Amino acid sequence: NNFFIMGAGSNLLISENIKNRIFIKLGKNFNKISLTKDNVVIAGCSILDKNVSDFACENHLSGLEFLSCIPGTIGGGIRMNSGCFGTEFKDVLLSVQVMDFNGRVYTINSKDINFDYRKTDLSKNLIFLSASFKSDKADRKLIEEDIFRLKEKKKIHNT
Repeated sequence: NNFFIMGAGSNLLISENIKNRIFIKLGKNFNKISLTKDNVVIAGCSILDKNVSDFACENHLSGLEFLSCIPGTIGGGIRMNSGCFGTEFKDVLLSVQVMDFNGRVYTINSKDINFDYRKTDLSKNLIFLSASFKSDKADRKLIEEDIFRLKEKKKIHNT
């Protein structure tokens, strides 16, 4: 197919020689975030990973701190099973809502996805719409400390 679904473009290089490709970038309608009563975070797939980590912290939810160190969007993170310092999307993802190129919308449970290092077996013919993540109630100060520690560790690894 000629479709290319892109996120924030933070890890994207496009050749000058590309022809006859249609680029799809999800807009503001896909960057919403919400919380269920059982601490499931639901995030649109165009929202930045860092914003999901911030939302979880503000709501005293742990488990998503690693997202604070990952550039890009939730959709891209799912596509490539992004991770940071021992935690990957596969560890917190409950499900992903998708649309195929025929317009059919459905949900894929994370247990039905084969995750590997920086990849999944999800079809390239899917547009990720939103995702659900597990999290646990925790002390906000401890979450903030964990995020700070991860960011400091990342700084050391990037120098």
